[in-house]
Amino acid sequence: MRTRIPVVLALAALLAVACQDSPTDPVEQPVATAPEFNFMNGPAEAGVVFRHQGDFGWVDMIEITPQEETWIMFFGERLGEVPWRCDGTRYETVSWQEIRSEKELAMSNDYDVVAYRMAEFFPLWIEGADLGEEPFCYAGLRAEQIAGGKAHMRTHMGGPQGDNVVVNGNVTWLGDMYRLHYVLRFEGEFGDTPVKAAKSRIW
Repeated sequence: MRTRIPVVLALAALLAVACQDSPTDPVEQPVATAPEFNFMNGPAEAGVVFRHQGDFGWVDMIEITPQEETWIMFFGERLGEVPWRCDGTRYETVSWQEIRSEKELAMSNDYDVVAYRMAEFFPLWIEGADLGEEPFCYAGLRAEQIAGGKAHMRTHMGGPQGDNVVVNGNVTWLGDMYRLHYVLRFEGEFGDTPVKAAKSRIW
């Protein structure tokens, strides 16, 4: 019941030029600014490097929590808002770097996370699936968000170390702040089998 939803946004630029018969005083033009990325300059490997902004979000379970019961975590969802995908308007924007389309790195220093109680979320997920609804949205729109916070998120896709996702940050539950540490790596012949590290926890 885990889903991973990377979405890349395309950016387009529009240039308009106006011509007039009579000369006019020059008008100061605004200076365009490039996106600010959190990457170190210059990957060690040679090749084409493509940097852009895109979206990344997924859902998973964390069994070690301060409530001493399993939580469903929406990574890339902001506390108090409609879950991503469910209204078609908001995703969590992160910085992406791709090297020769073989390796990818995504990261954010201000990544949102939200928690739901597994005991409430999962029955709603089943109910939504039985009704033919998108189950994560069905449950996410009905279950109570019990905790949320900010984190540093970093992914590596491709390369000799395989694919992995690491999230470190803070989560607030019942007015108290707790630490979040989450690690997910992908193994198998095709690198598509998720293996969650045992040390993923909120404490």
